[in-house]
Amino acid sequence: YVNQVKTEGGAGNVVLLDAGDIMFGGTPFGPLTEGEAIIDLYNRLGYAVSAVGNHEWDKGQALLQTRIAQANFPFVAANVVLQGTNNQPAYLKPYVVLNVGGIKLGVIGLTTTETPNITVAGLTEGLEFKDPSQTVLRYYDEVKAASDAVILLTHQGVDNPTYKGDKQIAQDLLTAGKPVDLIVGGHSHTNLNNKPVLVGNGVYTTTIVQAYYAGRQVGRVDAMVDPATKKLTVTQWEGHAILSTAITPDPDVATRVQFWDDQIAPLLNQPVGVSNVELTRNYNAESNVGDIVADSMRWKADMVDDGQINNSVIAAFTNSGGLRTDITLSPGGSLPLNLTWGATFSVLPFNNTLYLMDLTGAQLKSLLDQSAKLEKGILQSAGVKYYWWNDCNCANPKNWGAYGIQVGGKALDYRKTYRIVTNNFLAPGGDSFAAFIQGANRRDTGFDMQEGWNDWIKAYTPINNPADFGQRAIKLSKIVALLHTNDTHGRWEADSYHGGMAYVASLIKQERAKNPKALLLDDGDTTQGNAFAFYFKDRDPNPIIRGLNLLKYDALTLGNHEFNFGPATFIKTWAQAEFPILGANVKDDGRYGFKPGQVRDYIVKDVDGLKVAILGLTNPRVPFYEMPTNIEGLTFSNGFETAQKLVPEIRSNENPALLVTLSHMGYSPYEGGDERSTDKYLAQNLVGIDVIVGGHSHTRLDYGDMTTSASNPQGTLIAQAYRYAGYLGKVTVGFTGDATSGYTMVSRDAELLSTSKAAVDPDMQTFLAPFVTEINNYTSQVIGTSTTTLDATQAFTKETGATNLQVDATKWQAEQLGYQVDFHLSGAMTNSKVPAGTLKVGDMFTLMPYENSLVIYRLNGPQIKTILEKSYWNWWQYYYNTGQGSRYTTCFLDISRGGQIVYDKSRAPDDNNVVALRINGRFVDLTDANTFYMVSTVNYVGAGSCNFKDPTQTYSLWPIDQLIASPQIYVRESVIEWIKLNTPIAPQVEGRIVLANPQTASITPAANMMGYVDSLNRPGKYLGTGLLWTGQDTRPQTHRYLHGIFQLDLGALPADAVIGRATMSLTQRNTNYATGNSTYSLNFLPDALDSTFSRTSYWVVHNTTPEASINLGLVAPAEGAVHNANFGTGALQLLQDRLLTTRLASFRLDGKLMLPYGRDVLGWDGRPGSGAPLLDVTYYTP
Repeated sequence: YVNQVKTEGGAGNVVLLDAGDIMFGGTPFGPLTEGEAIIDLYNRLGYAVSAVGNHEWDKGQALLQTRIAQANFPFVAANVVLQGTNNQPAYLKPYVVLNVGGIKLGVIGLTTTETPNITVAGLTEGLEFKDPSQTVLRYYDEVKAASDAVILLTHQGVDNPTYKGDKQIAQDLLTAGKPVDLIVGGHSHTNLNNKPVLVGNGVYTTTIVQAYYAGRQVGRVDAMVDPATKKLTVTQWEGHAILSTAITPDPDVATRVQFWDDQIAPLLNQPVGVSNVELTRNYNAESNVGDIVADSMRWKADMVDDGQINNSVIAAFTNSGGLRTDITLSPGGSLPLNLTWGATFSVLPFNNTLYLMDLTGAQLKSLLDQSAKLEKGILQSAGVKYYWWNDCNCANPKNWGAYGIQVGGKALDYRKTYRIVTNNFLAPGGDSFAAFIQGANRRDTGFDMQEGWNDWIKAYTPINNPADFGQRAIKLSKIVALLHTNDTHGRWEADSYHGGMAYVASLIKQERAKNPKALLLDDGDTTQGNAFAFYFKDRDPNPIIRGLNLLKYDALTLGNHEFNFGPATFIKTWAQAEFPILGANVKDDGRYGFKPGQVRDYIVKDVDGLKVAILGLTNPRVPFYEMPTNIEGLTFSNGFETAQKLVPEIRSNENPALLVTLSHMGYSPYEGGDERSTDKYLAQNLVGIDVIVGGHSHTRLDYGDMTTSASNPQGTLIAQAYRYAGYLGKVTVGFTGDATSGYTMVSRDAELLSTSKAAVDPDMQTFLAPFVTEINNYTSQVIGTSTTTLDATQAFTKETGATNLQVDATKWQAEQLGYQVDFHLSGAMTNSKVPAGTLKVGDMFTLMPYENSLVIYRLNGPQIKTILEKSYWNWWQYYYNTGQGSRYTTCFLDISRGGQIVYDKSRAPDDNNVVALRINGRFVDLTDANTFYMVSTVNYVGAGSCNFKDPTQTYSLWPIDQLIASPQIYVRESVIEWIKLNTPIAPQVEGRIVLANPQTASITPAANMMGYVDSLNRPGKYLGTGLLWTGQDTRPQTHRYLHGIFQLDLGALPADAVIGRATMSLTQRNTNYATGNSTYSLNFLPDALDSTFSRTSYWVVHNTTPEASINLGLVAPAEGAVHNANFGTGALQLLQDRLLTTRLASFRLDGKLMLPYGRDVLGWDGRPGSGAPLLDVTYYTP
């Protein structure tokens, strides 16, 4: 065809140009001859110049230089320079000036700047690819002065969405006033269908042409050049189709092609296997050749990884652009296809190698998200299945992503590490797949991809489509996006932690720009939690509700804190909402004041033709958070039972494509609450809910929790966005199908969008500005000073000065109201800290953000002990981080000044960890049910929160029928007033809470205080003999009874010690008269015998009824054997009593013969410092 054109126009008027990618990436000629055959043929064809394509670097710079030296024509690439300079490598030229029929034609060459990203890492090392437009401008005047016309020969692509393409370069040059008339381009494989691209500004027009790819076309530009004006005018352009045109080959070139064919034919024609299907590509979708190549990669890499096929490599990925051709039937051919080495090489011509690495689940998600963007086509894969969305099915979408990802047949675990294989082009981030760069345990196996594919074909020939063909990367038909917030607690202005609804608002705008149909939901605890919420709680308009209205929320479920301020505030606040308020499990009998229809069970929304039902469930534990007077008229039902009733009704009546529950119940069993009123239980046990958007528990579910069970095999996705407006949650639900046959939900995914990199939304900032000014004036009011830091950060497990301040001020407030409170019990209102110095109102909101109010009870000793035992339980969970129960500083109870609580912290909670309670130096008898005390606390604790409930979780440990008063006086307001009256303050740690460490002591009798008594001898005769004879001789001639006796002096123990454990060790010494036919016991004698121990007769000792007895069982004689008698509860209590009274403890050993007649007498050791009885005691001191 070139000869034909030269004949028509005159050989001197024709110039032959190429726009790059001439040697590699196509036929076997290039790679198998390292480009030598291509350059040889180009020389024979008479090429005048070539641009440098990205594939020219496929074999490295040294080989490229060799080929350029072989060429009879130059390679031009003006924007390729040595790193850090403007100097070109010696083997490249920036431009050439060609003489074409007497016309000097200036040709500036350009190479795509994405070359380093789409070439195997290291091959372009030391080179820099400059901006193409700026490069042209650098040379423009120089080339124009030397030429009659200037054109560009580029390897940029016509219109590249990621890097500058020819259209953008043309526009840049027009804008700069230095236009070119013609751009001859390549790289994007664009078929212009004989219609050149024109870029103009009304004065100048640039013509852009490209000749498709792989020799399918030869582009012909007919042009006129005016040397006076240096203007080139394109009169005609054609992309002449070579494959579809009958052209007689040039004999010289044909002969040379045959020569090179003969050189490589033996390898090309080697048979590999057969295929029962044609192997075809799809750049923007899964293809069968992509599946098969990826399968072979995983198969071979699995062997290479550890020497055996054992699924050590779970997935494989290759780029669609790396599959260079189809393998199809020739005209008239039939299946099966014969697969040769040359055929597989034509598909994989780059000699890429298998590259192993580890990727986390999160990195895999990022990788597949980018694949769905179609910027470089779909990644072809094996071992994974996913759905993908691209709103325009193009490389420049607004909304895209990968969803429902499975790896190895299981749902993607974002935190798990997966061993995967890719190719050495993608591994360093080729085609901009940056997730591969993050891979760990990297290894380039050096094993050729094509060779691995050939081995796989040989192993599995004849090959067919994979069983899961078409199911690895499935295009979604529709998506529904749910944007959600929860537990924002009044955080609207931008805070120092880069959180707040001012930031969230910008994320909402960002997501709505991607998907205007996204629903926006809030899950409650929205109007309480900081100074902003408290100060404006009764304001109309309320800035929080107005803010929600401005952001156009679609629905909100009530949180438990929405009920903090009582009915008047509730009704006034929520009357301002312009969106539905949900709460199916809260009902008003009329006394609270709900307006008709104000709180709904559920709503139904239409999203892109799909019905979405949203059911609201508030927290049924509100009666455990609020006193009855604050929620009069309201009934809160079990969340599960409510959903169990309503979900089937919604499914039947509304037939939604998607059913969402907007729940403020908490993710999992929480605060010891009813398991059935949790999101997790709901998901496990109720079929029909597709997604639960949750709140209350402040749970950060980064990627949601897809919960399945035997009862709910299809599962329910649970999402929650932590707290305090630090995240915007996003749930994406995918559907396949069409309007005719209907849509099927196939994927559900959740993610959290952090505010950490978001900007403040200017509209929201403007709206908030006057409110922020007002609240700042309020919170900056000075109330006093403190000489100590008010630090409650450790109040989960320790007494703190900040907690002491709060309990003392609250008790003082109760007294100001006329209540004679004996002591106050509650923890810190939160774990915050305020530095010493000036104290302001805002500092008090830092320490006490919640509206906890004063309540007063009348309690007896056992009730108080039960409450304190639960406080210790809370301490234990916090200290050892067991994850059980609620974690609030409020739950570890402090006591007001004058009080002290002593705990045994050596054991897990067992309802006996409270050692003592002292009030003003007096011990409270925690066993006395008849003496009552006035005890104050806060409503949150008194209502039964913080785990202060009975084991059935039915009622509060603070009996409601013993509630004396419930004034709506907040702790924070009490502290503010107390500080004003007592400033400067200096709250300290005072030893009010003692968590005692165990101490030990070992006590043995004095020599003269142990021995035995004998029924046949006088009293006391055998004390101090070193033997504690014990047993019976019931033979007719004898009838003798002996008891070992001893007394301990407890003076080694501190007077205020509390005994926790005790063990008595007894050692056998003389077994001459022992037969093993007796059971033995250690008996605790009454304290009446303590003072007369050494004078007590046998009959008194024998006939005295012991207060406690420890059975040693049947004792086999064995001299030196040691027997341990562990003190039970009764014996421990007696020992404690003796410590507080006589400080002595007397014991008797008994032996009971199990035979009617006989003798069994055992001599227990009674020698001091040897085997004498030894009491080991564990005790505690405050």
